[in-house]
Amino acid sequence: MTPEYNITIKQNSDFNDITITPKEDDGSVVDLSGYTAKMQVRNRIDGTELDSLTTENDRITILEVDDFWDVTLKFPAVTSLAYEFTSGVYDLILVSSSLNDIYIRGSFNVQEGVTL
Repeated sequence: MTPEYNITIKQNSDFNDITITPKEDDGSVVDLSGYTAKMQVRNRIDGTELDSLTTENDRITILEVDDFWDVTLKFPAVTSLAYEFTSGVYDLILVSSSLNDIYIRGSFNVQEGVTL
């Protein structure tokens, strides 16, 4: 079963980067050498795409840090300020030459700012 992780970001904030350290079920480190990643936010499953993050558009980075692999999702202020929605769903897919696997999924919420 795909783990669920609900994301809430603050609109118009540069402090929305989310870092995930993937691990196997037994707690061992997942080697992400050569992997790419993609993530879509939609209003509902099979619904309208609201945002798209990939390693190709630099909104997702995969870096080895101290023998662990970190996956960082980036939600810059200029992007979140343009959001015209407050909730949706997402999944994050890790891609290698032999694997295309949903790593996590969940709800995606935008906390609207008062001062924009």
